[in-house]
Parts: sequence; C-alpha cells; structure tokens
Amino acid sequence: MNKPFLLILMATVLTVLTGCQAGPKPIQAEYNLAGPPIEESATEVDGECLLHLVFPWEIEGNLSGTAITDYKILLHGPCSDEGGIGAFDETWVYSGTFDGELDGRSGTFDYYAFAEINDRLLTGQMAIVPGSGGGELANIVGVLSFEEVVGGDEPTPLSGYYYFNTSPTP
Repeated sequence: MNKPFLLILMATVLTVLTGCQAGPKPIQAEYNLAGPPIEESATEVDGECLLHLVFPWEIEGNLSGTAITDYKILLHGPCSDEGGIGAFDETWVYSGTFDGELDGRSGTFDYYAFAEINDRLLTGQMAIVPGSGGGELANIVGVLSFEEVVGGDEPTPLSGYYYFNTSPTP
C-alpha cells in the first residue's frame, strides 16, 4: 500500500474510534454584556471578597446567541467600592447555559470555565459540559479560550474548537 492511502486509512480509523464525525472545527466569536446583573452579592471572609454575580451575554460569530453566566469570583482584597472587579488579583469559576446557533445548528449547551485576573488582564479557558447539548447541538464537545482587559468597551474575542461525539453513550 502507498503512504497517502495508509495516512487516509489511519485518519479514518482514528475518527471512528474517537467518535468524531469530522475533525475539530473552529469557533470564532465575540461576546458583549447584554444587560445589568440578574443577581449579585458579596461576602467578605478573612480580608478577601467572594462575589456571586449572574450576567446575561450576547455572542456573535459562528457561535451566536445568548448566554446566562453564574460567576463565583474570589477577589484577593476587601469587598469595597474602591477598585471593584479587576482591581485585585482574582480567581473566577463560573458556569452557564448558551442558547443559539453554532455554524447554523440551533440548540443549547452548558459550559463551565476558570479564569484569573492579574493587573486587569482576564485570561481563561471554557469547556462545553459533555452531554449537555440540546437540539441540533446534542453531543457537542468543545473548548474555548479568551483574554480581555477588564473595563474595556470592546467585545471580547472567544476562540476554540468543537466537534460532535457520535459514539453511543454507555
């Protein structure tokens, strides 16, 4: 057998074994705040502040729709109006639900993320919760990353990859 045929055969076998319909596809989008907080609270513990915030977001790009995100943010400083979010080094853990379209497929999925802020620079990673997809986004798997300067007015770029798992779930 020739090498190109073997490479194609190996790629096909790997795709079938991993349950992918095709290789990962890119996600390129931007997100913007879509309104005021739906919920907000702050609790100070040992000189640090634990914030609970829920915000709506608009997302545009090949991933487009709305998201509701539930944040748990640890500010490594006091709960005060001085500075606010981004003024201290922070650790963010959050989850949410997306409702919209990805490359023309309509549906929903849940996600979770971890992010940190250092010197007003937010960097993070987000993952689609396996098995959470609904509608035409059933069986979606994906990871995304983002980086933004806190307090800016520009939409934040969101990029990553996704695929659809076609393996039967046990």
